[in-house]
Amino acid sequence: EVATTSYLLPPSSRNNGDHSRVSSNPAVKLASSLSGLPVYTREMATLAIRPAPWTCGDPDEVATDPLSNEKPIFAFVHVFKAAGSTIRSFFKTYSAICKKTWMVILKCGEMNHSTIPTDNDLYWKNCHVKETTDQRREIVEHDGMSKRQMKKRVYPTVNNTVLKENVDIYGGHLRIGLGDTIFGSGADNSTQAPAPVRHIVFLRDPMSRFVSGILYVLNWDDPEGENTRTLHEIVSIIKRRIRGSRRHNDYWGKSTTYLLTPHQAETFANMNVKQIHTTTRLTPEEHLAEAKARMAIQNLVHYNVIMGMSERMTQSMAILRHALVSDQFTSEQREEWVDELFEEYAPDDVEVKDDDEESSNNDVRMNVSERDGVSTASVLEELKKDVEFMLIFEEYIKYEQLITDFAWKMHLMQYEMAKKE
Repeated sequence: EVATTSYLLPPSSRNNGDHSRVSSNPAVKLASSLSGLPVYTREMATLAIRPAPWTCGDPDEVATDPLSNEKPIFAFVHVFKAAGSTIRSFFKTYSAICKKTWMVILKCGEMNHSTIPTDNDLYWKNCHVKETTDQRREIVEHDGMSKRQMKKRVYPTVNNTVLKENVDIYGGHLRIGLGDTIFGSGADNSTQAPAPVRHIVFLRDPMSRFVSGILYVLNWDDPEGENTRTLHEIVSIIKRRIRGSRRHNDYWGKSTTYLLTPHQAETFANMNVKQIHTTTRLTPEEHLAEAKARMAIQNLVHYNVIMGMSERMTQSMAILRHALVSDQFTSEQREEWVDELFEEYAPDDVEVKDDDEESSNNDVRMNVSERDGVSTASVLEELKKDVEFMLIFEEYIKYEQLITDFAWKMHLMQYEMAKKE
């Protein structure tokens, strides 16, 4: 049984006290205070998907979430290769229809606990605003604008004040909990009320995500852009990478790049794996990998995220609709547009890819690979022919699988509650 020390836990799971030791001693003995996975209930699922208290189409409305007593803000945590580009496209269209503000923020993954400003007017260091669709004020800005237009941007960068006063939904490759200070509640502030910023996370089968990520990187690394590698060559590359990682006792933990808070990530980064003392059969490397996975699961529950799965887009869109649409519209026409939007992004119960695969609806495919004939599915099919290697692959991704399995439980419970109401 593997766990982590109490100061790595989210705020409401910690005792108030001196947290100065967070990064002062990297030779941490991981304790056994988190031996089991957290409980997730139907009551929590109902709370997670509660409808946003706003009217679709009203740009001047000032809404307040009665549970948090704050303006409703959603944060989409874009996990690499988990339909994120598709969901970002969805939010852009949704904001246009419902007169809300959507902002894409990049490079925030580089922020850590010590660099997150608590002053509302200090800009988030390293964060880059890639795109803003502010339909409340009819402002559309993006990186593709001319230099002259870029100089006049209303949203050249981001801080707590910008998000609190102007943004309804923001997202990108960023860490969960990054917006904890937007409403003045720091990372060590314990509260019984729901987190004011409501998180949305999509996940996908870990093996598919890993292979899709490799294909994506190989596309970018091809200097000629010709994508000439064969299926056999790609399979060989994947096998070498995974076998090499396992020789070093490494485990794949890509989702923890996003599902650990900046505070937790900084603490883990300061740990020297050689100095981690274990009291179990696990090596220090595996002990740390499991601790990160369990912490990520704890965060999913603590922030009570709205949980989508790319393999079940119809269910995921039903959950999102319940959370984003309160059935208050400024016109029947706008209601019809919303219906059409959700139908477009959930054509049937098949996985909507964001990489190299065929989809039943080409309009909702983003980040499509140019590698003809080689897809995630074809690579996985070839890999599965090697039974011995698949055992190594399963071991390599087992902590990602632990996170994904728990996410599936949350997703199915939220979908069940969405259907009931």
